[in-house]
Amino acid sequence: MNGHERIIAALQRRQPDHVPTFEWFIDKKVTQELAGTEDILEAVEALDIDGVNIRADYARRFTSDTDYVDEWGTTRRITGETLAAAVDYPVADVTRQKEFTLPRPDGTGRFASLEKALARFEGKRAIIL
Repeated sequence: MNGHERIIAALQRRQPDHVPTFEWFIDKKVTQELAGTEDILEAVEALDIDGVNIRADYARRFTSDTDYVDEWGTTRRITGETLAAAVDYPVADVTRQKEFTLPRPDGTGRFASLEKALARFEGKRAIIL
């Protein structure tokens, strides 16, 4: 079984040839140490992990060297950890939720990372968005 088949078998409650491996997020410092690369796709291949988590690509507007506002309107701060920390939100309270507009699901470049993962791993490793 390859990684894709192994994870699908487990999800279907069938018995794979061995327990599938998968990480939701892998910090770039960890992939650098274990696989010699910060590129998640290269690391997944080098470490022979069965699946990879891919996040949608949302545009960012930087407001400082460490802070940016994403398409959801959330202000995030780059701290050196895997995920930037949310420091402010677009809906301050429930009374303002009607003013909020969701980002377009088909925005330009939204699935560039997914397309890259599919080109490399489709049918070989599980790709989760």
